[in-house]
Amino acid sequence: MIFGRPTVSDREEQQRKIKGELLIEASARMGVHGMTIGEGDLVFGADWLVRMATKHKAPYVSANVVHTDSGERLFPATRVVTVGTKTFGITGVTGADITMKDGRIEDPIAALGEAVPELRSQKVDFVVVLAHTGIDEAKTLAKEIPGIDLVFVGHSRRHQEDPVIQGSTALFEAGSRGKHVGEVRIDLRDGGDGWADEAGRERALKQREQLERQVRRYEEQIAGEDNPSAKSRLERVLTFTKKKLDGLEVPPEDDGKGHGLRGRRVPMNRDIPDEKDIGALVDSYLALLGPGNSGNKVRDALATADVRTIEVRDDYGDFVSARSCMGCHPAEHKDWMGTPHSRAYASLVKDQRHFDLDCWNCHVTGAGQKGGPTGPGDVGPLKNVQCESCHGPGKKHAASAKKEDITRTPTEATCLTCHTEEQTEGRFEFGEYLPKIDHR
Repeated sequence: MIFGRPTVSDREEQQRKIKGELLIEASARMGVHGMTIGEGDLVFGADWLVRMATKHKAPYVSANVVHTDSGERLFPATRVVTVGTKTFGITGVTGADITMKDGRIEDPIAALGEAVPELRSQKVDFVVVLAHTGIDEAKTLAKEIPGIDLVFVGHSRRHQEDPVIQGSTALFEAGSRGKHVGEVRIDLRDGGDGWADEAGRERALKQREQLERQVRRYEEQIAGEDNPSAKSRLERVLTFTKKKLDGLEVPPEDDGKGHGLRGRRVPMNRDIPDEKDIGALVDSYLALLGPGNSGNKVRDALATADVRTIEVRDDYGDFVSARSCMGCHPAEHKDWMGTPHSRAYASLVKDQRHFDLDCWNCHVTGAGQKGGPTGPGDVGPLKNVQCESCHGPGKKHAASAKKEDITRTPTEATCLTCHTEEQTEGRFEFGEYLPKIDHR
């Protein structure tokens, strides 16, 4: 038998390789000048990454990722490109805390200690470091290694729209998962040295004042609140607000010497028109995620085995679906219909991701639970994030009508099964989000 039913890990690996190659090919086609290595690039090992990068001529640079056996770098340590009249020297490093198979990650500071002087010796106008290290480690790199002008950061999934200016180095971060593109505009000054961002400084100072006012207001409300539930919610919001205040970066005051710098975060949403060729490329790859769409017999056989294309079952175990709940809870059902939860599955279909093994289970009810949907082709009446996603299976409650047979108040842990830090880039805050779906 040529094709057996793949294991879960086989299916996931097949899909992720498809998506990984799409990201590499699309980046190369879009004409980016430099890419560096993150942990996502290394999931299938160094050999797979080098093979895909070579196939699609992707401009990877890496000063500190090497093959285990040979000790040779996977990619060139540096790259010099000319944009208009200016030359940019690009290098990249990967955080030492990231692990990989068939390769190793060397000390980023030592690697940059060699790469940056090499670029400076070529008389480039600006040295750019792509640092998949997280913002805190990137700050250390900027402090330890002189001669770096710009650092673009990955790994910590933060948004750093306005630059963190540290000496003569400016650091930016545009989140993760391709949801935003960071745009940086530079206004050159004759004889300029370092950076200045007056508009960013003004915004940050205003934001700091606003957050300080919010902290004082929440503290006053907590002091005067007698209801334990309301008080607990206010305390969570206060903690979230203090966290934002502590993490706020204020650019230094302009001393008249630095080049002007402005950062902007551009959301990659439906307001951005698709580039025709890249859109067609994405569609061609997404077609490979579903059964029978690729035109390739090998891929189609694997995909068909991967996805259960069975008839809708009459019995979904302890799950009864929102249609059963609405008979006794019409007002709550009407509330739910006004939330994005009720359209969660449609959003997947719109983006051709309903067969994506990394996505489908958070857009349906009961996935992976006893009696619930077992795969993307088995969702039946449990499409969308329905009542039972938050309140638990409803069969017993529907039969008894007893309050103890259902979860009346979902906990934060329930939300965090899908609203993970990776998915939300750290933006999910239970106390802030709960009122958006609170039936009361």
